[in-house]
Amino acid sequence: MPWTRKLPAKITLKDGRVLTTLAEAHEMVFTLSEPQQSRPHWQYAVKLLLDAAEHEGDLEKVWAQLRRALLVEGMI
Repeated sequence: MPWTRKLPAKITLKDGRVLTTLAEAHEMVFTLSEPQQSRPHWQYAVKLLLDAAEHEGDLEKVWAQLRRALLVEGMI
């Protein structure tokens, strides 16, 4: 799986972490609590991440959904 694919633009979190690849985004999502991960915005983000890694899905959609989820959670 090409988890090394780069996001269209970096995402800088309030805690200083910077997401630039699918792998970094995937790792960050799985550091969230289980209740957070079960929220619809994260479920959709994970679906898009997997699609991008396994089937070369749309990186723009991944990036946009990650930003939405991070905004909802107050992480950016």
